Amino acid sequence: AAAASAHGPLASDLASMASHLQLFHALAIGLTALAPLPRWGHWGAALGFGLGSLGFCGGLYSLAWLGTSLGPLVPLGGSALILGWLVFGVAALKSRFPA
Repeated sequence: AAAASAHGPLASDLASMASHLQLFHALAIGLTALAPLPRWGHWGAALGFGLGSLGFCGGLYSLAWLGTSLGPLVPLGGSALILGWLVFGVAALKSRFPA
């Protein structure tokens, strides 16, 4: 994706941004697996990051390369990414400061 957006005839700011966000959240999924979180924190954050990346980045790729919008997929994916970060933060705080 990154090579196509940087060098191909379909070069686009949307595709470039999507590939950067996808790479960043793939790293976040890997780091979530290593973080000392409760089980629900691992699952919730990874699910939010994974589905959010799929929806948000996939919607941006579709818009950049095909010229078609996939409806509410981009905002829903963005919301899932935000939810993943919120779950990660709450789980990290709960593991650091148990009640």
